[in-house]
Amino acid sequence: MSKLREIKVRIRGIREIEGITNAMKLVAVVRLKRIEKRTLKGRSYTEKLRDLLLRVQRDKFSISKSRSNNTEGFTLLNPRQGGEFAKVNYLTGLIIVTSQSGLCGSFNTRIIQRSEHFLESRSSQLIVLGKKGIHYFKRKGYQIVKEYPQPSREDLDAIVPVRLLPLEDNLEQKGAPKEEFLFEPAREEIIDDLLPECISRQIQQALLESRCAEELERIKAMEYAADNANKLVEELTQQFNRARQTAITREIYG
Repeated sequence: MSKLREIKVRIRGIREIEGITNAMKLVAVVRLKRIEKRTLKGRSYTEKLRDLLLRVQRDKFSISKSRSNNTEGFTLLNPRQGGEFAKVNYLTGLIIVTSQSGLCGSFNTRIIQRSEHFLESRSSQLIVLGKKGIHYFKRKGYQIVKEYPQPSREDLDAIVPVRLLPLEDNLEQKGAPKEEFLFEPAREEIIDDLLPECISRQIQQALLESRCAEELERIKAMEYAADNANKLVEELTQQFNRARQTAITREIYG
């Protein structure tokens, strides 16, 4: 009988855990729906803003040449020699967005693995968001120039890698018209205003996309945990029935 009681206790404990995972899944679903609305609204604006900057940047003459007297010019917009993944000594800024909490499957693991692969061939300055990423990269000895343990909603308002600069020109792939436009004020002044806004919006959008991916992974993890709990309960129930049948048989035959 002690074995039967032990199995009952285990089944009850697993059922309680299953209830917790189901509750966490429901919370994640609500969060995902709320964040998803903001993400979809911002995605179109961010893409249009980026396309506008690309269109202003495109010209028959080099904008950086038109600013030859300015040592800075628009060098951030110029493609790097050797391509995006060339193993050269460029200083790159890498913004890594991880989660604040766990129980989100392989979300953080995949981001960290992709980031380390990126860092193997580049000299980079790290900006890390989320406790999981901050803890990992500090433990590994990486130098973090700025960290945000828990980005708030105000931070959002203010594992696909997104290159912020230089911009990737994909207007032709989108079928955008090739006509030249007249820009007022000067093209350089427009870029001065658009560039910070474009970078800011891309970062904000990346944070929202990351939150969506995190909650989606959390939903999957909770579903997986609930499925495992059900399987374990079924196995324990079968053990309980066999043990009870054995106990009854022993009582009958003394």
